[in-house]
Amino acid sequence: MPEQLEIDPIGEDSGSFSFSDLDVDRLRVSGSPWYDVTHPDFGAVGDGVVDDTAAIQAAITAVPASGGIVCLPTGTYKTTAALTLKPNLTVRGDGPTSIIQPSAGLNGMNYSPGSFTRGKITVADLRIASAAGSAGLNFLNTDQLRLKRLYLDAGDFGIVFNGAVYSSTISECFIQGVANQAIRLLAGSNNNQICANLISPNGVAMAAGLWLDPGIYNTLVADNNFAATDEGIVAIYCRGTVLTRIVGNFIERWTAAAIAANTGVAVNLTIADNHLHATSAAGAICLLDSTGPNDRVYAVNNYLANLGNGGSASVGFKWGTTTRIYSRHNKSGGSGTTINEVNAVAQTAPDFYTHEVIATANLPAAAAANNGRIIIEDNGTGDRNLVFYAGGQRFRIDGGAAI
Repeated sequence: MPEQLEIDPIGEDSGSFSFSDLDVDRLRVSGSPWYDVTHPDFGAVGDGVVDDTAAIQAAITAVPASGGIVCLPTGTYKTTAALTLKPNLTVRGDGPTSIIQPSAGLNGMNYSPGSFTRGKITVADLRIASAAGSAGLNFLNTDQLRLKRLYLDAGDFGIVFNGAVYSSTISECFIQGVANQAIRLLAGSNNNQICANLISPNGVAMAAGLWLDPGIYNTLVADNNFAATDEGIVAIYCRGTVLTRIVGNFIERWTAAAIAANTGVAVNLTIADNHLHATSAAGAICLLDSTGPNDRVYAVNNYLANLGNGGSASVGFKWGTTTRIYSRHNKSGGSGTTINEVNAVAQTAPDFYTHEVIATANLPAAAAANNGRIIIEDNGTGDRNLVFYAGGQRFRIDGGAAI
């Protein structure tokens, strides 16, 4: 066996192999030292009976600051304390046959430094079978995480970004049977991507497939499959986020809403190219504000099919007092579907745009910063005018009285 074996274990073209097939003590994989937790130096057993916590943690501790890879071959690894990760670490198994089985109430893995610390942590090709009162993975105060091809089931949460987690990716994960939220991002977790995951309640009344707290910026939610069978409550819950893009997802049979933003104020929210099927709620896309109007919402090219789940009629969109909506080319199909509902008043046309209504005395000044704005002016006498801003100037088109 050569001293150096060049393999990229996480790359897009990695194919598949089993660590169990490699009869070596340590390898260098893509230039990084590699540690097998079952090696005698560490002594993990992986039979689901022996406590392997200390063995796995010892392998993690052995990884130098420059980085390395900890391998969990096929087996069931019982843990009685959350495994603590470290920067520049990759933890990888053989896929769903490499199982971490935490005791009740314990997270599977944690990385929560007291102050922000660059992470560069990868966790891939593992199953974490959590128990009640726990999360599969929990992170705080870090960045550059790559969580890929993970199988997470049971427990209260699947993956939690517990604040101040940046520039990270959750992709190709299968999360099922989680009681609260499959993926939970708390305030301060910015510039993250959640892509190509499969999330299923699997018989549990899952509160949300994806939960985004207020104060989160620039989140991409793309190409995920939120597949419920009338037990999950909300597939995607945006609670006052900014610059959130929800694109190309398939969402089926969630009982309250497919996409909701009814706590906090969502700003610059894009909902595009999603397929929403058989949602039994009163609003498949439900943006009913509670603390103020949502602003700059773009809903484009969504397909809404069989809303009401074949039973009571369901509404496609409920906007609340959302301002500046751009809604176009959304289509409906099947039974029980009304495309739009604005402020709880049904609309017959699927394409509309709303503008702010502002009293004359409160109109924004002519300034370059306002270029592109269009406002409906209320002069207080029943007349309405259209005011638009361009070239640092302000222009009025007289609308007159109601007709």
